[in-house]
Amino acid sequence: MSTLLVNKKGFALFGKEGYTDYALDVTFEMPKKGNGSCGILLRATDVSFYDAQVEGSYFGYGVVVSERGVTLKRSRYGQVGTSSFEAVKAWETAETGTLHIEVRGSRVEIYLPGEEKPLLSFEDAKPLTHGMWGFFSTGKELSVLECTVAPLE
Repeated sequence: MSTLLVNKKGFALFGKEGYTDYALDVTFEMPKKGNGSCGILLRATDVSFYDAQVEGSYFGYGVVVSERGVTLKRSRYGQVGTSSFEAVKAWETAETGTLHIEVRGSRVEIYLPGEEKPLLSFEDAKPLTHGMWGFFSTGKELSVLECTVAPLE
């Protein structure tokens, strides 16, 4: 994997819009360069990009990562909902971070490696049920070092 855009907006999507339940394991360099946000897209559909577009103008979930922790955003064409911020103290001095993410039914769970209890768990009353996965940047650098995806049964 490689670096996404620094100080620019962009995204990279993988899979098919019909994907439903899956798990992702992502290892990344701590995002420190640039302004804005970056992270991981889940169940993304209707994604497009042009200069005057509203930032959240797709359907899907976005795991925003920073050197301080994670937040989960839900986007439905400009209507954005956000979970609480969950701090990861170890990331303040770390060079890399790793997350295990499970998307199943109406639930999104985000785990730190080796932890049984999720760092962040979100139950969506009106879930976005399918879509691709990938990465995004709204100006903050994201260097993905390793990523695996597997279907959940």
